[in-house]
Amino acid sequence: MTESTYTKLRVTRQDRVATVTIDNPPVNILDVTLMGEVRRFLASMHNDPDTRVIVFESADPEFFIAHVDMTLGEQPEALNELQRDVPENLNPFQAFAEALRAQPQVTIVKLAGLARGGGAEFVLAADMAFAAEERAGLAQCEALMGIIPGGGATQYLGQRMTRGRVLEAILG
Repeated sequence: MTESTYTKLRVTRQDRVATVTIDNPPVNILDVTLMGEVRRFLASMHNDPDTRVIVFESADPEFFIAHVDMTLGEQPEALNELQRDVPENLNPFQAFAEALRAQPQVTIVKLAGLARGGGAEFVLAADMAFAAEERAGLAQCEALMGIIPGGGATQYLGQRMTRGRVLEAILG
């Protein structure tokens, strides 16, 4: 897949590093199109011997990925395409994060801005994340809605942070 086929991603390559800039205005909502493009990009890179590192960044300085598109609850059929090729017992959001975790290249997130909900789950699925001072943040807005984070964050957070920081991210 060529970079020109993406509408929400800008991909550049230098040496053995692919840099993916997420650009889904106004606040980088994790919608079906963005999830599909990221999964297609990761699949296209999976067996690429010339790429050793994939860096994800945001075109929006305030949001890495704001959260999952909340209108998906009103149109569940929109997830049908994403549900194809998803391993058994995973929902599309979990499969989205697991695609990143399964990537053979080193995956790095440059976190400058907020990553909430599905965005936080994406950040935590990467091999490494580097946060900009005073601008970066993680949040699980699911707690405000009375639901459990569904994309894997509750599992990933414990590997990255202390229990207290995990509770702060999920409940804060």
